[in-house]
Amino acid sequence: MCGSPISGPLLVLFYPAILAVGAMDYIGRLDSRIRANNEKVSHKWQQKRKEFKTRLLFRKQIKAENKLNKQLKKFNQGSTTSLQDHDKLLNESTEDMECKLDQAQQQTEDGSTTNEETQEDAILFVQRAVVRGAANEYEKALKDLAFAQELYPALKETYIMLYLEGFCYAALGQYLDAARSFKKAIQMKEEMTSDSLDKCLDVERKIFEIQTEMKHTYEKALQSIGEYAVSTRQYLHNTKEHLKNKLLGRGSKSQTSDSASHTTDVESPATVEKDNGSLPQSLISLEELYFRAGVAYYYCAYYSDSITYYTKAIELLSQHQQSKESSSLLASYYYNRGLSNYYFSELDHALNDFLNCTKLQQNIDALKMIAATYGRKGCLTEQSEYKKQAKMLNPLTKFVSVFHYRLLDENCTHLVFSYLPIYSLMLVGGTCRYWRELAMQNLGFRPYFEISFDNLINNVEKQVERANHASLKEKLFLPTDHYKSSDDLLRAVLNASFFDLYVKKENKKVILKEYSKPNYCYHYDGSPFHRFMVNVSSLHICYDLLFSSCVIDELFRNSVPPLEELVIFGADKEFISISDLHALEFAQIDFTRFTSLKKLVIDVCVIIDGPFDSSSGDTDRTIKLPESMEIVEYCAKSKPFIQRIAEHYPNFTFKEL
Repeated sequence: MCGSPISGPLLVLFYPAILAVGAMDYIGRLDSRIRANNEKVSHKWQQKRKEFKTRLLFRKQIKAENKLNKQLKKFNQGSTTSLQDHDKLLNESTEDMECKLDQAQQQTEDGSTTNEETQEDAILFVQRAVVRGAANEYEKALKDLAFAQELYPALKETYIMLYLEGFCYAALGQYLDAARSFKKAIQMKEEMTSDSLDKCLDVERKIFEIQTEMKHTYEKALQSIGEYAVSTRQYLHNTKEHLKNKLLGRGSKSQTSDSASHTTDVESPATVEKDNGSLPQSLISLEELYFRAGVAYYYCAYYSDSITYYTKAIELLSQHQQSKESSSLLASYYYNRGLSNYYFSELDHALNDFLNCTKLQQNIDALKMIAATYGRKGCLTEQSEYKKQAKMLNPLTKFVSVFHYRLLDENCTHLVFSYLPIYSLMLVGGTCRYWRELAMQNLGFRPYFEISFDNLINNVEKQVERANHASLKEKLFLPTDHYKSSDDLLRAVLNASFFDLYVKKENKKVILKEYSKPNYCYHYDGSPFHRFMVNVSSLHICYDLLFSSCVIDELFRNSVPPLEELVIFGADKEFISISDLHALEFAQIDFTRFTSLKKLVIDVCVIIDGPFDSSSGDTDRTIKLPESMEIVEYCAKSKPFIQRIAEHYPNFTFKEL
């Protein structure tokens, strides 16, 4: 055709169209490049914005940590002027820390470094743990604390390390570990000697120094103003007493001079004197340790233990001289113990605690809990009265039902959870660590696990619409993402870590309603389903998933489970015509791969419309059953179809449903 006399005119005729197609292709490729570049710019901008927020929010912490890293003698990381270097320091692995520890011990043994330098470096790691805790890097703070104790084993004898560990565990939601740390800290503090106390005070002073350094300028100014105001009030009070005594002729010169000299001293938190001796008291009081332990046990739902520790904290704090700050603290102790008594169903004790709290301090939460307690006791008049008092304090306050999960034991909670679909259970598990553990355990208590859109995704159509929603900026300037279907959402849900505990369960019973749309089963990735097929003893599968052998092959690609029961079901015992291609495929299913299969239930009605004789040339069109099979159950209307199969397996039991 190239040499044809009409090739030239045709080229001239179609040349504009060729140019248009080429131009459109070029514009499309150019648009894709521009959108890809826009995505990179947007990603970098978001990253810079995040870094700027981090620098702005934790600027004092970053500055303090950089200073600490420069001071480390054997672990100097160099100047950390950039945020990338700072992140590199934060992400030190356990292996790196162990190598550094071995290096430090070797240097100490060789005599190149002294024990004093090692101790100083250990204290610096403790300070860095405090800094990282202030920056919400609690896991890294725990690593620093552990490393400091390995570097300087004497720190293990100080309760301040256990206090810091408990604080980090509580911030991470590991309340039981936090309670154990606080409990050990209490025991250590009560058995403390003067030598160990001095060691603790040295560490606490270093912690106080780094905390002061991390404070912003306005915080230091407010602290100075507060200290100045306290000193001024004390000075005016003492001056007033001095003039009164002088005018009335009371007191002595020595007393007034002592009083005047006292006003000029601002007491440091680290040098408060004990009532029964001359040893300096630490920053972390014993009542605070008891209170922290009580809070940790409360969040673990160990209410009896939390009440015990709250009570001890209240007893210790009540022994001190009452001030405005101590009264506020004591009110908080009473309120928290009241919560534990309330959820422990000790309503009279809870009521006394809430009333004591309101006597010490006006607390709207305590008033609301008093109303709730009277409501549980059936005292509606008192409940209404305290609701009015709460409304007087804050007219906008709202009263919610205090029927809380903490009022139920775990058995009742699991009973409530059993009525929830899995998507609601996942939503509940996202509220707190305690509920997440209960929700994950509840999956194992359920008689079966159903894989379906209705059970795993709330309102599939709405979720698909939300997943594919794009803003005007994304539509105009950013690359277009591929369309997310309901199958994509289902795979994302099944990949969630929420099911990690369930997949380890033995002898699972799984109901598989959704696997893939029939039109796309040949191109479907079923890897998210694989982990649910491990250790399955009973599988209920929708009949349309068996139309293609590739679905079964994909489902059990990794391993074949020790399946003992297989149930094939349809929607409302759907009729399948044998003349239909799907029914022909259904008749050729090979179940011999399930070597442990004992029971097969065909809960669908298979109707033979045309002639089907497996003995005359169609012997391969028969369901293949393993030798371990014992019984096959089927619908009554499928009897003609099942009889064809029964002819090949005379030793098996065939029974109507």
